Amino acid sequence: MNIKKVLLMGGAIAIILFFGWFYIGQLGSTESAAKEKTTVNQIKDSEQVNAKADEGTESTLTRIDSQGAVGIEVTPLPEKSSSDELVFEIVMNTHSVDLLQYQLNELAELSFGATNTTAGEFEWELSSKDSHHLVGYLKWMGPVMEDNVTLEIKNIDNIPSRVFEWEKLK
Repeated sequence: MNIKKVLLMGGAIAIILFFGWFYIGQLGSTESAAKEKTTVNQIKDSEQVNAKADEGTESTLTRIDSQGAVGIEVTPLPEKSSSDELVFEIVMNTHSVDLLQYQLNELAELSFGATNTTAGEFEWELSSKDSHHLVGYLKWMGPVMEDNVTLEIKNIDNIPSRVFEWEKLK
């Protein structure tokens, strides 16, 4: 009977220690990690403020251009961006154009406010290789300035320019 009590007490202590360790670990990971206030996070904050101002409408970071036969959705990704890298998810859809022919790193231009930037470069990474329903990540590798962001993509399906803009929180 004493062995039964010892095992029961040992199990109870193990469970208490496990939950204590888990709880302390959760507190440490959420409270000690300071969130960097990047331009993309400020844009995201601005979108949330604008969404509250526009009653009944849901705001999002995604910008859409559907000129011609190709629809393009661009979403900045705050969780993958920093002060020296800005990451956009690009979704392109069509039923008539081979989207794999376009190298977005060569067709994109980025500006912050009124300043066109050439102090960095783009990387284009495909997530899906479907020639009519393409998903990829366009990464700006360079300084990210504290201002509004404009991404211009040129010459997709004979459309000279598609412009995607985000305002930062002022």
